[in-house]
Amino acid sequence: MASLEQRLQSQKFDYLETRAALRGERLPTALGHAITRLCVIRGIRYHESFATNDASILFGCPGHPEFTRALNARAIMSDRIPDLDPASRPEEVPYCIWHPEVASEETYRQLARRYPSMKYQVARACAVAGYTDLYLELDILPEVSVAEEARDARSDAIFAHIMAQPVRYAVMDDYYRVIKTSEASKPAYLNGDTAVCSMLQKRQRFRKPTGVEDDEDDLFGGLIDDKGYDEMIFNITEDQSLDESEVEISTDPMLELLYSPLPLDLPAGNKDLLILMAAYYGDIDRYVRLRRPTMIPKENFCVVRGIYHNSLFAKRWSTQQNPPAEDQPFYMHNWDHIQAAITARHIMNNDLSRIANNRAIPSSQLPYLIWFPNVARPETYRTLANLRPEMREACIRAAIYANYEKLFDELLPDTSPNAFLVAEARQSPNPKYLTALEARAKELDVDITPSATLSGRGHWAWKMFSVKQTGPSMRSENGVPTAVDEETIGGEWEQDAVYNGMRCSANMLELFLMLPEEWRPKDMYVELDYEDWPPQEFLGGKA
Repeated sequence: MASLEQRLQSQKFDYLETRAALRGERLPTALGHAITRLCVIRGIRYHESFATNDASILFGCPGHPEFTRALNARAIMSDRIPDLDPASRPEEVPYCIWHPEVASEETYRQLARRYPSMKYQVARACAVAGYTDLYLELDILPEVSVAEEARDARSDAIFAHIMAQPVRYAVMDDYYRVIKTSEASKPAYLNGDTAVCSMLQKRQRFRKPTGVEDDEDDLFGGLIDDKGYDEMIFNITEDQSLDESEVEISTDPMLELLYSPLPLDLPAGNKDLLILMAAYYGDIDRYVRLRRPTMIPKENFCVVRGIYHNSLFAKRWSTQQNPPAEDQPFYMHNWDHIQAAITARHIMNNDLSRIANNRAIPSSQLPYLIWFPNVARPETYRTLANLRPEMREACIRAAIYANYEKLFDELLPDTSPNAFLVAEARQSPNPKYLTALEARAKELDVDITPSATLSGRGHWAWKMFSVKQTGPSMRSENGVPTAVDEETIGGEWEQDAVYNGMRCSANMLELFLMLPEEWRPKDMYVELDYEDWPPQEFLGGKA
């Protein structure tokens, strides 16, 4: 048998062994993959026999304190108080000590007495288990995560006690699994930032990893980077909610708050849709309050859309610093697309200071769409084409879109036509542009067919579409689903994606919310065509 150090370095992946670890049956031979280690942690938390037998050799494992934390959490949930040293070995102190099981009230009482720094974890466990007497004994600050947990678990006495206090505080941070007693100086409100127990029922199926950490026998290693799991917004149990099969949960999307002022304390539910729509509309106050430390799915699309349509939202984003350190990755993802959107908004406001003052802006942060939702003045595009010659194509396309004939004539001599410009010209009511582009292409002997332009540049296919064809303001939605959530927002990388390759539309969501309750279908998706739907009696006709 290889040493533990060798096993931790081995990149072999065995699905059956990994599944056995998740089930708490045995420790895999190879532990080099993150997905394997996560399944081991899941097995430890759910199976005491696994924790006290096979997995016990992982206690104190150098470089992997997450194993020790899981073993200590399992011990507590099994009514055994581990030997901890929060002062000198804080990395061994578990954060979540209440899932998947709670310990006895007396165990938590003894834990709090022995390790006072863990009082807030104990309070959270009390909220889950309904240990009101012990909670009151702890004498801690009224904490918002404990309140949200108590509300979720229907520990009404604890919830009522916290909510009755004149001021509440945020001490527990479920995003980073830290207790911030020294920072709890500002009042806080219930803001949907707690991974309550009902949310932990959501599971994701573990997959075979490929790519960077790929196993030694995979011929396609490195072509696709898939760790075998998706990063969860919350990971308080440190197992990324892995399981053998996927489990979805139903949460309240808080639809009424999309068209109502936000209360100081958010109700129970999932605030993700509120985050997306705050970004979509560029609502600074809502977005700053609601957002999570890391972006949720589709948030990047909504942020870019919000920047394009709200100058002050763009200004807000322009004040953010460069991509932060790895432990604060909120706006690190999609940074180039966000920067390009900010620059586009400046250009459409006839402000070229962002370009003029920073000639070193990389091409990846320069926008292509600089004429929608607003058109700049011709002198702005003319100057921009001189400042950044690589943006000349975008400037001449803006001239076609805005019907700036003089600007078009000025820029055409130094422009090589392509299918992108031709596509825009075909949508113009002025035939001059298409005629001039075709003549210029003939003069230069340039092939302006889509296949020639897109050869080797298939990822630019979105440039073949004009916002006059596919722009969000050029079309409305008549499809009505039976329900809406964050998946209803169309935010994708698509061929007709106008925002520099991004597409973002909330038209279907907006229609759903505008319709009266009786016009919303109960059983299946419908189209609002006023023939088949809505029923004629809704229009004053006969049934």
